[in-house]
Amino acid sequence: MDYEQENTLRALQGRPLLKGFTSSVLEYKEFVVTYREEDKFLEDGNVDTLIHDMLYGLGKSLSDEYGFATGYRKFKLRLLNMILEEQSNHDQLSNTD
Repeated sequence: MDYEQENTLRALQGRPLLKGFTSSVLEYKEFVVTYREEDKFLEDGNVDTLIHDMLYGLGKSLSDEYGFATGYRKFKLRLLNMILEEQSNHDQLSNTD
């Protein structure tokens, strides 16, 4: 489903729309910059925390629907489904060789 189709579906469902590409990138960039401003995050050294925080920022920059704990769970589920679908497609192509 492309960007316009997904936003049409979201509008019909009463869900927040996806943000445009440029605004999403700018918002994510602003989110990441906060890590430079907050050295305590960098000193923690917890890679899992960093990954979760970056994924949260990415989801939130795409749509306000992915904000807060419930939204982050939705975003992780979407990301997981995307990865599993791509892996399945890759496996199918590998099996045809």
